[in-house]
Amino acid sequence: MQPKIHANSDLSSEAYADLSADYSQMGRARDLLMQGKLPEALVLIEPAATEDDTAAFMLAQVRAFEGDWPAVRSLTVALLKKPFSFDPYVDGQDLMKLFALSAMALDDWKEAKKRVESLRVYLEAMLDMSSEFNRFADAFNRFEAFIWSEGKGKLPFRISSPVDYAAMTEDQYAKLSSLSLRTTKDPSRVYTFAELDPNRQHSFYLWKALYNEDLEKALSLYNDNSGDYYTSLGQAVQLAQLLMQNGQADAAWQVLKPAVLEKSSEHPFEVAWLELLWDKKTRELMTAERCNDLLTSNRTAYKRVVGQPYISIMQRERLNYICSLARCLTEDAVNALEAQISEEVDNLELRLKLIGAYSKYDAANLARKKPHISWLIENYPASPIIEDLLFYLFLNKEAIADDFEDFKQQWLDSIEKDPVNTKILFNASLLLGVDDKALAEELLNRAQTIEPDNVKFAERLYELNTFQIKETSGKQKLLHAREALKQIDIMEKLQAQASEEEPFARLKIIRRRAWLALETDLDSCRTLSEEMLKLGQEEGFESTYQFLHLVIQGRLALKMGAADKAIQYLMSTLDLEPFTHFRHDYPHLTLIAELISAGYTDQVLEFFALDRKQWPEGYSTWLERLLAEIEEGKPPVVPAVML
Repeated sequence: MQPKIHANSDLSSEAYADLSADYSQMGRARDLLMQGKLPEALVLIEPAATEDDTAAFMLAQVRAFEGDWPAVRSLTVALLKKPFSFDPYVDGQDLMKLFALSAMALDDWKEAKKRVESLRVYLEAMLDMSSEFNRFADAFNRFEAFIWSEGKGKLPFRISSPVDYAAMTEDQYAKLSSLSLRTTKDPSRVYTFAELDPNRQHSFYLWKALYNEDLEKALSLYNDNSGDYYTSLGQAVQLAQLLMQNGQADAAWQVLKPAVLEKSSEHPFEVAWLELLWDKKTRELMTAERCNDLLTSNRTAYKRVVGQPYISIMQRERLNYICSLARCLTEDAVNALEAQISEEVDNLELRLKLIGAYSKYDAANLARKKPHISWLIENYPASPIIEDLLFYLFLNKEAIADDFEDFKQQWLDSIEKDPVNTKILFNASLLLGVDDKALAEELLNRAQTIEPDNVKFAERLYELNTFQIKETSGKQKLLHAREALKQIDIMEKLQAQASEEEPFARLKIIRRRAWLALETDLDSCRTLSEEMLKLGQEEGFESTYQFLHLVIQGRLALKMGAADKAIQYLMSTLDLEPFTHFRHDYPHLTLIAELISAGYTDQVLEFFALDRKQWPEGYSTWLERLLAEIEEGKPPVVPAVML
């Protein structure tokens, strides 16, 4: 759940500052809940629940652990009618779980079915519940089937289940554990069981005892104080369930309670771990007394994340929920929003819903979206919301050429009013960059001149020039490669001055330089690629950087006239599952395009015949289309490689 957006939000500031008050009130309430101060928290939550969806969500969780199921039903029905008020998938699933639990507790499946039926009618008037973009609908459909089965069907949402180690030998477990030790100096090393640290060995034996239902051994290992052993929440749950099977409910709670209190929250306004009620095996343990014990105990792992950056992150997520789900709005709902916006012209949330609804890339939708984007530019040209919702704010010059020119002029007018505002320059470059890269680069260069220490400008200039490398040839390609390298130098300098180094920053710098050297300096390319591979191995990413190294060497061989070697390098990537690395750049597709251009289409088709079985889910359609283009003799359109 996220704080609401207000029409007068000061989105031109560094962050979404007006949200502090909203977050502060419910943040204080959650602080109290996490400290076990239930009565004090309810003083804040109960009166706010009718107007504040975050308060209602927290109250629904409290009422569930209090066993007040009619209240849970009422709260969840009201919230499920507001899918734009929360993360429609994660929080939405928790709301559906709470509703299902109310049906189980009240045993009123007939009434529950009526409520769900009315919910579907309500939601279908608002949303296309069959849309591929509607993740909320996907969850709702499974939830609805469970309610209609009166609790006898398949659970709509999974219950957490740890990896089954029971069938593993010690050596198999050691091999599995080796995967998580790949940040060591020798990432390809496979450990023996004896070489694992004592905590991992202890954990293995505890899992074995739990899955073998050997209570005596499991308790002995759980209570072993001879070493600094860590017991996971999953192990505590399994042990508690095993104790319950043996009629030792109090002992089970003594094991489970401290583990739950030490658990980190899964979302910003989680009150208590809902899995305790959702999992039938632990539900039996959760008596009214124990539920109250949990609600009134201090959560030892809770750390309140405060400050404007966190609020901004929350709001950024909320805005993306709105725009994403709005793509599924029905035509009637969209028309109703258009009528509403004529009365509430400054309502930001309505504008964002309409922008999301029109984010279908045809001329009609783009034309309908334009006035709402124009309103956003007029009112918030320097706002971070432009960058946060970039995916939804593009116009297409080819589809609506005249409107795009108006759109561009509006940005130029905003810049003229405030020519040294680097936020406006940056935002304009983002939205104009797809269709007018020259102008975008000019605006970014101006911003960088005014604010040379802003790494975002260097990153964006690097991206623009890298994209242009793919689009140009000859001298222009070389100029763009050199400019991209210049921006890498700037980023490296700024990162060196930063108080905290970006994780794996050196790897990013070297891999980008190695790739660009293919355009600027073939002599240094091989050296950079080998340096990249060595550092990647040291950081524990041998497979990933071995893949990129092979692609770079293949492109280098082709440029040096050794096409046979280039093909060999491409075929070698098959052993490294190429589509698992550097998504969505897929650098090996650049090598493929160059091989086709050089006349080696048959060899490329042979590669695809071997590679098809490991195409990633969700991208097979795009890859099939790419393959069809190749088979038809068309030059394939492959992504620009940003790395």
